[in-house]
Parts: sequence; C-alpha cells; structure tokens
Amino acid sequence: RGYSFLRSPLGAAHEAVVALRVPPQHTAQPRLFGTLPRALTRLSMLRTLSLAKHALHGALPDDFGALRHSLEVLALSSNKLRGTLPTRLGELSVLHELNVDNNAFVGTLPSQLGALHLLTSLRVDHNRLFGTIPDALGRLNQFQLRYVFVDNNYLSGVAPASLLALNARVTCRLTGGDNCFRCHHGATAADVEKRLHARCAYQCAADNCATQHVPDDLAREAA
Repeated sequence: RGYSFLRSPLGAAHEAVVALRVPPQHTAQPRLFGTLPRALTRLSMLRTLSLAKHALHGALPDDFGALRHSLEVLALSSNKLRGTLPTRLGELSVLHELNVDNNAFVGTLPSQLGALHLLTSLRVDHNRLFGTIPDALGRLNQFQLRYVFVDNNYLSGVAPASLLALNARVTCRLTGGDNCFRCHHGATAADVEKRLHARCAYQCAADNCATQHVPDDLAREAA
C-alpha cells in the first residue's frame, strides 16, 4: 500500500532533518503518492530530497529557494509532477544534482538555473518543456557540470553558442523526441562533433527547424 505525504505533517519537530530518501519498491505499486507539501521547504537543514520513481503529482512548491544554503540533491525523477519549473530553483546555491526527468513539467527552462555553479547533474529530459535553451546553462561548463540531459521535450531554436564549449568531461543529450534545434552561426555537424569531442548527442542538419510547434494544451498549462 502506498504512503501519502498528505498524512505526514512536517513541522518544527522535523527541522533537523538533513536527508529524506524513499527508494522505490520493486513492485508495480509505488510507495509514495500525493503532492509535495510546502512544509518541505521549511526543513532548513535538508541536504538531500530523493523521491524518484513514485506516484507524486502536482506542482513543485515555488519556494524551494528557502533551502538555498542547505539543499544539495533534488531528485524527483519518474513521478507525475507537472506545472512549471520554479525560477527560485536558481537560488539553491549549493545544489549539486537537479534531476526532475520523466515527469510532465511544462513551460520554459528558467535562465536562473545558470546561477547553480556547483551543479554536476541537470536532468530535465522526458518532460513537456518548450522554448529555447538559456545560454546561461552552457556557461555552467566553467564550473562542476558533468551531465546535462534536456532531450525528449519540445525545445527548439538556436542552440546556445556556449554549449559548443562543453568539454570532454561533460555528457549531454540535446535531441530526441520533439526537440528541434539549429546550430549557432551555421556550424556544421562536423564542427559540433569536433568541439564537443563526440560526447554530445547533438543534431545539426540543414533542414532542422528554428522553431517548434508547441501543442496548444502545453501552452495553456504553462500560462
């Protein structure tokens, strides 16, 4: 039987919690369901929130920025979360991992994520995101970044020139699903492969589209 966050109030008695990890069950029945309570953002010492592969739904609390000095790992992959990615995620100054892939998030990638200079893993793949990739994300390459997966969304436009500077230590996936990019300043596929050391699954072709059709329901949900 699953366990609902709604039945587990988080108050002052839990302020000393530093890690909240609930591994998935090895059955078809998820262990957790319900929404993420806003009270999570009051756990002022929380360093790790790892709740992947459950049945959590609803939106991310928009005040995760309250954990700016503590949260290092936010792992919510493979749930049923939706809504937009809060811009205040960019305030999590000590965040190392932001993994929210395989959900149903809509809207654009917040440019504020480019402020996460300690980030090693960014996974937003397999969602319903649209718009362009902020140039600020490519600049994270100067810091600790190791993985950036944005494939299988509805992203489009000119891929930021900063992504071409990704070095061999970074593994990234840009295309796949309904993503559709064209290369910056007419770079060829050979240029891209050389400059990314063949590490990026980066598609560059003359007939790639500069814009992508966004389904009407996604635009409405993100409004």
